[in-house]
Amino acid sequence: MSGPAIRFVLPKSSGKGAKAAIRSVGSIYLSCRVKPHGKEDGITSVAEDQIRLSVAARPKDDESNMAVVGLVSKVLGVPKSDVQIPKGSRRRTNKTVVIENIDTGPDEELYIESLRKRLEDAVIK
Repeated sequence: MSGPAIRFVLPKSSGKGAKAAIRSVGSIYLSCRVKPHGKEDGITSVAEDQIRLSVAARPKDDESNMAVVGLVSKVLGVPKSDVQIPKGSRRRTNKTVVIENIDTGPDEELYIESLRKRLEDAVIK
């Protein structure tokens, strides 16, 4: 059984007390299935457990991963420098895309739902 397609993860406690607990700055983890060498770059579907992406780039010299980073950055309106694909996800079509420096504000669930809505609105028809 898979986990959710979109997860928010707080960094490990820095031991700074109450101030660290007030702000919800952490990372978003997206569970994705990527189809490289597709017709166009885009999101093909958003399900509870996985986001499907298609990129035109070939899976050569990290080109498809760079295209995934660009696509996620554009759709979610975050800097490319905050979007990463961790090591270990280089050769598989199932990838975890990490977006760092995310401040969810006071309602983490509402923020995740807004991300899901942006992803769903970007699905190519």
